[in-house]
Amino acid sequence: MNLFRQHFWFFTVLPCLLLVTNTCLVYFSSLSGPFLFDDFPNLQPLIGLKEGNLTWLEWVLGGTSGPTGRPISLASFTIHALSFPENPFPFKLTSLIIHILNGLVLFLLVKKILRILDLSDKESICGAFVAALFWLIHPFNMSSVTLVIQRMTLLMTFFSLLALWLYIYARSILVRAPTKSYMLIFIALCLLGGLSVLSKENGALLPFYFLVLEFTILQRLPMVNTQGWQWTKGLVIYLPCMLIVAGLFYVIWPTGGIYWNRDFNAFERVLTESRVLFEYLGNILIPKLSGGGIFHDDYSFSTSLFSPITTILSIIGVVVLLFIGIRIRHKYPVYAFAILFFFAGHLMESTFLNLELYFEHRNYLPMLGIALALGFIYSKLKSHLINLSVVCYLVLMTGISFSNAQVWGSEAAMAQVWAKEHPGSLRAQRMLVNSYRSQSRVDLAQLQLIDTMKQFPDNADLWLQYVIFECALKGDISGDLVSAVSRQLSQGLVEPGVDTIILNLIKVEKMDLCVGLEKPTIIKFINDMLSNSSIKGRVTKQFLYYYSGNLYIGLGNLPKAMTAFDNAFAQSPNIDLLFNQVEWLISAGAYNIAEEYLEKAAKQNESLAGYKKSRTEDVEIYRHKLKTITNHDK
Repeated sequence: MNLFRQHFWFFTVLPCLLLVTNTCLVYFSSLSGPFLFDDFPNLQPLIGLKEGNLTWLEWVLGGTSGPTGRPISLASFTIHALSFPENPFPFKLTSLIIHILNGLVLFLLVKKILRILDLSDKESICGAFVAALFWLIHPFNMSSVTLVIQRMTLLMTFFSLLALWLYIYARSILVRAPTKSYMLIFIALCLLGGLSVLSKENGALLPFYFLVLEFTILQRLPMVNTQGWQWTKGLVIYLPCMLIVAGLFYVIWPTGGIYWNRDFNAFERVLTESRVLFEYLGNILIPKLSGGGIFHDDYSFSTSLFSPITTILSIIGVVVLLFIGIRIRHKYPVYAFAILFFFAGHLMESTFLNLELYFEHRNYLPMLGIALALGFIYSKLKSHLINLSVVCYLVLMTGISFSNAQVWGSEAAMAQVWAKEHPGSLRAQRMLVNSYRSQSRVDLAQLQLIDTMKQFPDNADLWLQYVIFECALKGDISGDLVSAVSRQLSQGLVEPGVDTIILNLIKVEKMDLCVGLEKPTIIKFINDMLSNSSIKGRVTKQFLYYYSGNLYIGLGNLPKAMTAFDNAFAQSPNIDLLFNQVEWLISAGAYNIAEEYLEKAAKQNESLAGYKKSRTEDVEIYRHKLKTITNHDK
């Protein structure tokens, strides 16, 4: 023990080095994986930043992923802007580094908590090491680290963990240095909490984490009943918690619990999330080699308390766990913390907000309490059998994560594995189709697509993909197929992202290698989709109108092209769209109308936020061009 005390910092640094090494070994093979899923739509503007069409501030402050825009996360992506979309490796490597930093902060945080619980220095370090290792290599955290856009979750967690550590430190010195303690607590909430929220909105749950800490672990600290502390708790914990709850209801109340873009409503989502939460807990406590990934659109939602029957059982289970957590908070604060922290971490994403039902990354921070409990068990319970069981448990998890990382590192492997594990997921089946196509195995891609179309007969945009494959394999499409596709597009379900398929169709048409696929045919497909009530996204509609306008330009029909561009602008004002219209009108000799659109562009430029790139120079260039042309004609 004396040796341990003399070399305390060495015995702290060594576990950290082991954590870093082990995590790198587990995750390294996943770094060769591609961009996936939400990466492309969220990171697409990086191309404009790379090409100089977008300013740094315009990118950072122009986010649309959430109410805050998540500028901290967006700023972190700029260091790799030159690598997008060709090379995902630096993006993934940076995310792995942040994950490791999170693990090291978690190590220090758990060590601090275990010392408060009267464990020795040696026991605290051992427990913190087990907790951090469990969290760093857990298979459930794989998607948070390797899905590039989940950098937002990683950064939110980084600032939240720092805030939790600072809060605990501030509470530990409250009796002897109250002024310093209050100052650090407000820094934890306002500065670190603010940075967490600006990384991702569920960083706003920080006051609930403080509340759980006070309710469980921090009861072991000396009691403080000063007026200053009561005011501080009110401002840092109780008031923010009430405002957050009120804010959540404020968001959902005007909708009446109806989601325009979902098959389920708010009541059904809450019912379903009770089942989801238990599935999360099952996967955290008993990691699986299969069933993971990012595609969970096959998760069935509950329609009533008894449909399925597991709904009512899960609701009872949630209530029982919460009751247990409250009941045991004095005698077993660690286990109470594990339960209550987990549920607190799901207050935003696993209740009634209009979000998808299931994503693994939602457990990245809520898993902290369970990691702490495992570290506590390993250090506190003096049993060789328990310690050996924990070691075997961690070795098993390391093996599962290492195996999963091999899958994440290969697009072909991901497509095959996820399509097999999630046969009811349209996204997984689509990925397999696209994987075959990227390998130039068009025949297999079409066969997989046909199977997917049979499985999802109401999905209309699958028919557009079928047209592309028919062109690739046969070089022509029949009139009957065009009619069938048109009918399906006007009546079936059209998913977001269909504009990308239309763009691919346009590329095929430009190559003039497919008989029957002409510009009027694609325009008809677009019009059919625009008449379909299932398309509600403004971005999708804007692209469809824009592509329609370009096709009309190719046909020499300027009036219809301008109408289509006007409709695209109405979906979301875009000054570049106006400049394109000015250019086409000048080319057609419609100078008076071009001047009208140029003035519209000038007004749009004046309305741009201060952080956006001014287009005054472009406006003046076109003014000079129009003036020169009109003077020459005179």
